[in-house]
Amino acid sequence: MTTHDAMSKLGKISCCLAVCVAIAQTLSFLEYSILPASAQSKNHSVTKNFHLAAVLGDENRITADEYAKQRGLELSTLQRIYPTRSFICGGNKSQANIVLQSDVILITAHAIYDDQCQLEKQFKNCVLRDINGENYEIESGSLKSGIQIALSMNLPCGIDDATGHTRIHDSIREYDWAVLKLEKRVPNVSPYQIRAPLISEQSKSYTVFATSAANFGKRGNRPSNFQSCSWRNSFETLSGGYMMMTDCDVGGWMSGAPLLAGNVIEGIQVSGTVAENGLPFESRRRFSTALPVSKDIDNALFELTGKRGMRGIKFALTTRTTEEFE
Repeated sequence: MTTHDAMSKLGKISCCLAVCVAIAQTLSFLEYSILPASAQSKNHSVTKNFHLAAVLGDENRITADEYAKQRGLELSTLQRIYPTRSFICGGNKSQANIVLQSDVILITAHAIYDDQCQLEKQFKNCVLRDINGENYEIESGSLKSGIQIALSMNLPCGIDDATGHTRIHDSIREYDWAVLKLEKRVPNVSPYQIRAPLISEQSKSYTVFATSAANFGKRGNRPSNFQSCSWRNSFETLSGGYMMMTDCDVGGWMSGAPLLAGNVIEGIQVSGTVAENGLPFESRRRFSTALPVSKDIDNALFELTGKRGMRGIKFALTTRTTEEFE
């Protein structure tokens, strides 16, 4: 190869590298520029929901079949003691957790509310779908939700116009929950208990279960899955509430998947990634975001069931930090 040929080839390589760097810089800028103005200041942490997809490091999820075999359990036993089921609302699918009694469920609010925080038109046709495919309809008038509380306080709620993805407004992230009663009880389940997480327990490990995930398995076969993951950090919302940052792998359809300590729910998955302090997204700062169990959730469940969650635990991740279960 002549010196001229070598220099020419080196020039082409340098040009390609320059193009790659330019593309990377552009993508970094775009990731930053789609953040709302409030997120671009250095004083705010804002959650973003990009199809609820975040696989952090190596894939940590395994199928329910594998999980059962590891523990020497029958699959039917697993389905009984982990009563998370699919929640179908129009064309959307998410996770519903049977809590305290077999006809009451805990879900995310964004599974049933539109971009203006109004109930989806198809809400009356939403159902819990059991393992055997049977549908359980919602009892009319049973809905209790964080959005109802937020709207009564005149807090803002809407769509993030920058991305076009509907999500709960940053000011009320901690209100992204709803509890509902079903028209009839689901058989052969052991309902979850609930408990608020404590700040002192940060770094705690959880089990997360989901009936399916859009980024787990292959098209046409998205199996139920389990994983072990940890509560890594927490951040304050714009209205003074708190959310949990975890290293749990998530994907589409996993909204509402429970963070479990044994048979006790301490939080539910709500979104996939977090940008800290308005900085561009980077893999080392990507976390799944979970909503902690709160006194408001406990009160709503009490209205539906007459039962309280685990007693004597302070709700350390709410604005009402000194309250305890009574």
